[in-house]
Amino acid sequence: MKSKIYQIGHVVALALIFAVLFFLYGKINKEKALKEIARIDWQLTELIENGARVDAVGEDGETALMKAVGKHDTACVKALLEAGANVNVKDMEGKTALMKASLNGNAEIVKILLEAGADVNVKDKDGETALWNAVYWGDHMECVKALLEAGADVNVRYKEGETALMKAAYNKDADCVKALLKAKAEVNAKNEYDTTALCLAVINDNDGDCIKALIDAGADVNAKNKDGRTALMMAVDRKDFVGRKTVKALIDAGANVNAKDENGMTALMEAADRENSESVKMLISAGANVNAKDKEGRTALMRTHKPNCKKLLREAGARE
Repeated sequence: MKSKIYQIGHVVALALIFAVLFFLYGKINKEKALKEIARIDWQLTELIENGARVDAVGEDGETALMKAVGKHDTACVKALLEAGANVNVKDMEGKTALMKASLNGNAEIVKILLEAGADVNVKDKDGETALWNAVYWGDHMECVKALLEAGADVNVRYKEGETALMKAAYNKDADCVKALLKAKAEVNAKNEYDTTALCLAVINDNDGDCIKALIDAGADVNAKNKDGRTALMMAVDRKDFVGRKTVKALIDAGANVNAKDENGMTALMEAADRENSESVKMLISAGANVNAKDKEGRTALMRTHKPNCKKLLREAGARE
């Protein structure tokens, strides 16, 4: 009988039973579910007291602690930690319980694991940390705060040189962007494509809050990616209200309206090509050269078919 207590994976199985029981009984008879869970909880405690291997690994490479984290079972997490579960064990992908809790957005368990000594900056096989996991889905703000307070490295580089700030900006998560900036995230860091957080925000932001936060933090509005494109060139691709708001914000922040990309294209040419008359108007007012030519010798006027854009350009002195 005692040999069964030491069977590898027994604790892992019990951790799963918690969630299964409530799934089976919860909607039909909650009282029965709770009684069954209490019984299993007692068995888990007895197993631990009799020397069960709390860090036993299942066939999937996960420990009981990881299973409990995955099921959001706070009570089981606490019991396993009190029994000496190693909080920094990694699964086959190199992920720890803290990474899993961060990815799941369970701030309560994240805090419990941190208090138990979880390594906040350890990386998995892909070079990802708990902070990256928390930022990834864009709605785990409490986890992000807990990790930052615990000393998470805010400037770790991930795949393709991306930072947590870049991911938050791409996710249009303004609260996360602000928290990362407050934690000294490098606002002008570039990924492998020389793209900054500001450029990523310009592409996706749906209310302009991320863009404003980044500009207020000193983002370089004239930074270029590997194609020579600036945030302003990307902003004129959008014809919506946020696009217009962004173009104005970038111009007000000192964006060079006559900067050229690798093909000699300016923001004005881009706006004309996209038939974005509102952006054309703003760029002209900001001093854009209406007769600038790209590497093929084409001007903004040559690139547009929209009568309103042509009219605006001609009135500003554009020539055929």
